[in-house]
Amino acid sequence: MNDEPPQAGQIADLLLPLDGPYTPDRIIETARTIGELVRRLNHATFSRSALRYPPQLYRTVTALHNGVYGLKQTLTQLAASLDAFATDPRVEHDDRGDASAAFTDAALQLRAAVAGIGAVTTPLDAAAQLTSHLGYTTTPRLEQHAGPTPPPAPVQQPRKPRTR
Repeated sequence: MNDEPPQAGQIADLLLPLDGPYTPDRIIETARTIGELVRRLNHATFSRSALRYPPQLYRTVTALHNGVYGLKQTLTQLAASLDAFATDPRVEHDDRGDASAAFTDAALQLRAAVAGIGAVTTPLDAAAQLTSHLGYTTTPRLEQHAGPTPPPAPVQQPRKPRTR
């Protein structure tokens, strides 16, 4: 029996193969799955014991950084789709509002989200860089948790013999 989890690419191919087909239902379900996976990560990482070793934290932070960074492209492309719909005379607003303005405003909001992604990816990248050098050692660093190190004991100087 193999206890190894499937690779991310294998799981993604079940929903949205990289080379297509790209149907609206597959795209929507993939986006919903991202939300569901984040919810499950929230549950899984609630306890410190979820990731037992520092390198596991590094790999998790790096994977999250890559995912958030990739959202820049996704959101930019969605904003471009909204722009295209804004000029399509066949679209309408369900409460008789200005459909073109709604598409344009939604595109602006997505572009604002893209502009804000750096506020997340920059610290994630820094955290990844910092955690990339962390691990366990066989010799614990007790001195960091024992409090300040006492000063060294004074060295006794040998006494000079008395001369008479």
